[in-house]
Amino acid sequence: MRQTRPVAYSLPQQLPTVDGYVATQECTDIGTVVLLRPVGTQEWESFLIVDCASKRLGTHNNNPHDSSYAWMVRNNIIVEVDYETAVRWNTIGHAIEVEMRDPPTLKRYEYQ
Repeated sequence: MRQTRPVAYSLPQQLPTVDGYVATQECTDIGTVVLLRPVGTQEWESFLIVDCASKRLGTHNNNPHDSSYAWMVRNNIIVEVDYETAVRWNTIGHAIEVEMRDPPTLKRYEYQ
């Protein structure tokens, strides 16, 4: 888990029960649970946001003129899912369109 620089945080004492884990563009989202589903499917799945894109140059493919945040914005990527979800959604190696929304009762899990 990162927040604007390579800093690790320990996990919360109690993790929520979720279907998977994601990284988003914004570090302020870390600790939030969101609902996602691939476009065209009916079932929403819950995901804990555990990582974020870096805005520091050089963080995307070691390119000194690019950041992972800029790459996500430029390519309209709202999340990167964990490996198990990528396998379940059959999206290893390629992007898919997803829908995202906040759950009815939004709870935030604080990291130390």
